[in-house]
Amino acid sequence: MNIRNLEYFIKVVDTNSFTKAAEELFISQSAISQQIKALEDELGFPLMIRNRKGFELTQAGKYLYIEGKNIIANIKEIENHVTYISKNNNKELKIGHVVNYGYQELKKALRIFSAKYPEIKILIKDGTHDTISANNINDVTDIMIGDQRKAFSDRLNNVYIGDLYYSIKISNANNLSTKKALTINDLKDQNCIVIASREEFAKEIEFMKTKLGFDGDCIYATTLTEANLMVAANIGFLPVASKQKEKIDDGSIATIPLLKNNTILRSELYGFYKKLSDEFTCQKLIKIIKDVME
Repeated sequence: MNIRNLEYFIKVVDTNSFTKAAEELFISQSAISQQIKALEDELGFPLMIRNRKGFELTQAGKYLYIEGKNIIANIKEIENHVTYISKNNNKELKIGHVVNYGYQELKKALRIFSAKYPEIKILIKDGTHDTISANNINDVTDIMIGDQRKAFSDRLNNVYIGDLYYSIKISNANNLSTKKALTINDLKDQNCIVIASREEFAKEIEFMKTKLGFDGDCIYATTLTEANLMVAANIGFLPVASKQKEKIDDGSIATIPLLKNNTILRSELYGFYKKLSDEFTCQKLIKIIKDVME
């Protein structure tokens, strides 16, 4: 099938006029009519029936119009990808991830992204919101995946990815692990584990108080692995945010929805990347994360 003729056919249907389509494509009306006739001859059946008012699509024409638009879009995406590969043989994508926000979703998305774009080397740095945000502004990373805690920056593309829901990771050795849902009041006598450096600990505690309403004791862990081990040892609980809304039990740790006013506490996941940066790669990663979260 001649792709150019298919594009002409779609343009005529979009504008509902041979004349308007010809004007937008900068060709004569007779030329566009000839190209659509050539497409019909190539396929062996009519795509439209001409009448006094203009034309009416046949059933085959309606189908080709819908599927043809998808074909053209896919071709353009392939062209963009091939062009991108030719110019970026040794491309790196440096990702900053706010720890505990959409971790499972990002992990799945990166597996898909790596399979689809094997030519792109992925580098990941996780940390607190302030650290990852500063890295993003200062070009240490190309894109930041996390929640919004400040006013949007005019220097960045601020792209909403999806909703996240708070859960509490707690040891199965803790009596609270039998509950189907938890409230902050349930956790008042427990230690809240905060993943942060010593320098950032106080600021992260303040966020826990503001966002979660937790006013109890906090202890810090420097990595997600350390925090999970502390949970398993029943030293404290760990707040996490993901698309998961149901309780999960892996045998040693229960992940239980956190309620506020009888509703699961919600947050939003964003992708932040600089304007005029490598938007193609950042947009592709964000799209894959969105697909994973649907």
